[in-house]
Amino acid sequence: MKNLIKITIKCRYLFSIVAVAAIFFLTVSDYAIAFRSVSRAAVRSIKSAVSQNIKQAVKPSFNVRSRYSKSMLSIAFSRNGQYFATVSGNGSAQLWDVQTGQKIINLRHANDSIVSVAFSLDSSFIATGSKKGVISLWNIDQNKIQSTVSAHSALISSMIEVPHQGWLTASADGGIRLIDINSGVIKRYFYVNGGGAVFSITVNHKGDRLISGHDDGKIRIWNLFTGQNTMTIDGKGGAVYSTDISSDDVLAAGLDNGYVKLWNLHTGRKIMFEKRHDAPVRALAISHDSTYIATGSDDNSIKISLLGNNTEMTLAGHEGSINSICFNNDNNFLLTASSDKTSRFWSWRKEKKEAARLVVMREGWAVVTPEGFFDGTLDGDIDDRLESIQWTVGNSSFSVDGFMERYYEPALLGQVLQGKSIFRDEAIEAISEGFSLPPLMKISISSLSESNAGANGNKVHVVVEAVDQGGGINEIRLYHNNKALGDSNIQSVIQKKDKPAGQTKTYKIYLLEGINFIKAVGFSNNRIESVPVEKSVEFTYPQKEIETTLHVVSIGINKYKNPALDLNFAVPDAKNVLEGIEQLHSKVFDVFNFYELYDGDATLNNINTVLKSLSVLPPQDTLVIYFAGHGKTYENNWYFIPYDLYQPDNHSELVKKGISSSELIPMMTNVGAQRVLLLLDSCKSGAVADAFENQKVFALLSRLAGIHMGAAATKEQNAGELKSLGHGLFTYALLKGIKGDADKQPVDGNITVKEILNYVKIEMPALIKKYGTPHQNPVINSRGMDFRIADTRN
Repeated sequence: MKNLIKITIKCRYLFSIVAVAAIFFLTVSDYAIAFRSVSRAAVRSIKSAVSQNIKQAVKPSFNVRSRYSKSMLSIAFSRNGQYFATVSGNGSAQLWDVQTGQKIINLRHANDSIVSVAFSLDSSFIATGSKKGVISLWNIDQNKIQSTVSAHSALISSMIEVPHQGWLTASADGGIRLIDINSGVIKRYFYVNGGGAVFSITVNHKGDRLISGHDDGKIRIWNLFTGQNTMTIDGKGGAVYSTDISSDDVLAAGLDNGYVKLWNLHTGRKIMFEKRHDAPVRALAISHDSTYIATGSDDNSIKISLLGNNTEMTLAGHEGSINSICFNNDNNFLLTASSDKTSRFWSWRKEKKEAARLVVMREGWAVVTPEGFFDGTLDGDIDDRLESIQWTVGNSSFSVDGFMERYYEPALLGQVLQGKSIFRDEAIEAISEGFSLPPLMKISISSLSESNAGANGNKVHVVVEAVDQGGGINEIRLYHNNKALGDSNIQSVIQKKDKPAGQTKTYKIYLLEGINFIKAVGFSNNRIESVPVEKSVEFTYPQKEIETTLHVVSIGINKYKNPALDLNFAVPDAKNVLEGIEQLHSKVFDVFNFYELYDGDATLNNINTVLKSLSVLPPQDTLVIYFAGHGKTYENNWYFIPYDLYQPDNHSELVKKGISSSELIPMMTNVGAQRVLLLLDSCKSGAVADAFENQKVFALLSRLAGIHMGAAATKEQNAGELKSLGHGLFTYALLKGIKGDADKQPVDGNITVKEILNYVKIEMPALIKKYGTPHQNPVINSRGMDFRIADTRN
């Protein structure tokens, strides 16, 4: 092994043997230590379930706890069926990919709020209307504003592109405009004195008539070419909030008094007059085949019927007003935007029920099905990720990402809209119908008098107790500063079999300088996470000058035992990452250790030997592990392909000789260092299956081990290699970030692991556009505590 692994140590400060020995014999009174309990979530249980150990499911309520989530105002589909767009009450709009269900971009106006959205006829642009009356046209491919026009003096309620003419806009100022948005010229005004706000506009299929709904209860029909008001219909039901028109010119309007009216546009004759709702009809849409009509109201309900018929179906579930409604392109799904902070997707034809709900935050988002399957943002501010979306039972709230192992489905919404079945295991519970509760957790830390001094800090004992609440106790995990602790930290395990059943584990840990966060999590038999419990312990070390060490493991394979697998940039990438960190580490770390395995040295045995040796690292150390080579996913596992794995397409050989993500979880958990960054720049090898599968594999690895990680590509993508850059795209972006470009939040000369990963996530799409490479989705997950990697000052 000695000949295969290079290890170099550079020290700025060395402690004498006498000084180190003295640390071991410091008395307890030499330490300043304080205990503080931290309550991050409610931990009270349902007492009857605990006392009786009931094995039944408990039905939860769905809650959005993010301060960034507001009412959903508008929703629209592109004509080509590739995109849909939403508008949130937080002032932003979002563009989504229908195929994957992933958010593509956030749209925002400077110093203004977006309140409405529409797609161009060719689906290449998005028009957004603002609260201040500004319409902006966004280029989807370039993700930027192409043109902006100040069209009105008040908010823009509705927009439509008219072939060869321009954009129609309607506003609360009572005006309607036809605008050439590229030149900024207002070509035509449509205005009625005293009509009040214009809530809705639509254009007939022939493209010669404009229909508008007004606050004065009138529906006005206009000659689109002359601007003349040719007909006025009195709705006789208060303000007209919503309008639409069928291909054969059946005009529909939703009124303030809850009525829906239909007219023949040619004759003005009333076709239908129905009291459909108990409150104003804010939203209305006719299906693309002009067969059905759907309405949404302030009474929180959705009604659907054949066009011209009375209500045939009611969809209930929203807990707020329905502000916008539309059919998807094949009319199989209905999309609604509501004041309850959700947009919902209804499988109204096939299942006649809700299929999924979408929550928009500031940058983050979440999609959750009634069964509990979910997708969304795993990282960032707590109010900007999945953790703020919760299932609540009594006084306990369980964040949806605590259901990750069984219920996380990357690209979930895309699968829903394609009609794919998400239920693949009949044993999985439908969460909205009730689930068996995970264990109730308790945590205690030994008093100072029971602690022992150690070279790595002050050793304390942590006792974690799990009480069965009906779902069983599958596992207990303890995290120190968000890093999971391995089996070597466990001192004892006690099982309690009488009711309620329980399990107690005692751990030994070494406190570090400053505040130490100790968190315990339990798992039910269905692998649902408990509400975490956490305590903080503040520790002041008497010796101020503590040696800090950075370890870097660099693994790259260009030349495989099987020449058909050879790559170009894996080894240069691995070496350059090592060198980039080495050049900038000296102001952050006292000692630098590196371990290198390249080409024929990067065998399964050698890689495992190095990774297992990391368990002895002390908690104050920092570890970076970089893999560059081939990777492959098989049966919910990702495998790194070492040098001596000859046929990765042979599943038995892959499982036997590959390094799997399931093996990496205990390896990373057992790493002694608390600050861990794992980087995977791997090309896919072999056949392609479902996209985005690696996202779940890597998210679980990061979450369970409590580490930071970044991966180059999702399962269906090759990690890009460019001769002009001399690197794969992922590593090129990584190196730019390490050398200073990632110093963003804040700009202070210090580069932290979260800054680097966020930079890679943002920079990768820009590089893909610049060099025209196939699209890649870098997979970024950050679960450990943030820490410095480099100092670029001077």
